[in-house]
Amino acid sequence: MKKERFIHVMSREKFTDGIVDFYNTYFQNDAHVICYLRHKEEESLIHDGVGIRQMEVLLSGNRMRDAVKVLWNLKEFDFIVLHSLFVLTGGMQLLFLLCPGVMKKIVWIEWGGDLYTWNMKGPGIKRLYMIPLGLAIRKRIGSFVGIFPPDCEEYLRQFPASRANVFYAPYCSAKGHLAYQDYSSDRRLSRTRKEKDTVYIQIGHNAMRSLNHIETMRMLQHLAGEDIKLFLPLSYGDEENAREVEEYAREHFPGKTICLRSFMPKDEYFELLDRIDIAIFQTYRQCGLGNIYQMIFRNVKLFMPEKSVMYKYFVSQGIPVQKSDTLSEISFGQLCSDYRITDSCGHKKMIESLGSVEEKVELWRKIYDNLSAEE
Repeated sequence: MKKERFIHVMSREKFTDGIVDFYNTYFQNDAHVICYLRHKEEESLIHDGVGIRQMEVLLSGNRMRDAVKVLWNLKEFDFIVLHSLFVLTGGMQLLFLLCPGVMKKIVWIEWGGDLYTWNMKGPGIKRLYMIPLGLAIRKRIGSFVGIFPPDCEEYLRQFPASRANVFYAPYCSAKGHLAYQDYSSDRRLSRTRKEKDTVYIQIGHNAMRSLNHIETMRMLQHLAGEDIKLFLPLSYGDEENAREVEEYAREHFPGKTICLRSFMPKDEYFELLDRIDIAIFQTYRQCGLGNIYQMIFRNVKLFMPEKSVMYKYFVSQGIPVQKSDTLSEISFGQLCSDYRITDSCGHKKMIESLGSVEEKVELWRKIYDNLSAEE
């Protein structure tokens, strides 16, 4: 295999460090290069102490000039691995579409929003060209990687005429898998209720509107007088929605909310997550998998809409997810009641899978080996 065949394109996101750590640990000598698209006002994204080759493309703000610059830096590689299609501006997408040879090289690793809600983005006239542009690039990519099993089916449902290679492999962190060791059947909620302590309820994991924070709080309004604390991570996503959610939470649950508006040190954040008894993800698409997998491992009581893609998948795998559709009618006692694991084999298999980084590395390795073999 010749060197530097795969170039991984990403921008500054909360997930970037984990992705770089993963490829540096397991694919450093396997023809992979990291490419950051950096805006001129940002600090360098180059990670110190990393052996895998890294490079930056500095963006000026001129859409077409930036598009040409990005394409020029990527065109010599055999495969262009996009960590979310949202990493590309409209100008970049248009220029890529004009180069069929480049489109065949694209490996799109979807992040959820770029698969499930891409055609909802953009107000007013912007939608008139962004939606057709988004449709065209998604149909013509060379390869698609779903990070959640149902995502592969969703891609094929939306784009049945696509000739893309379709793969599945979950994101994971070289260090993050350590959080999935030493599983215990202990349930925080049981201890909280036994000790008559405050019940901590997490709503969503970011500030995106698709998580329906306000709708969720309306369903919980009849429990506002109970000993609860709502934890609302709003440190990234839709800033306008974050303000609306925080305002609503403070008005309707005074003194009972923690609205996280900025990133906090990881140790402090994980310490807070360890206090969560119940988590509600009132969304119909795939999102927040990192949070949700940790909650499954820690036996947090999970609520999701019955018709959501995540509810259907997790229940099919033996994970006891509760139906959020009934929250507006549920009593405090029912909300805090214990749950039963009815599929112990499926549940055990999921727990074991969460702790196996080797299994995930092998899935990614097969993808890159298959692509190389087809070249």
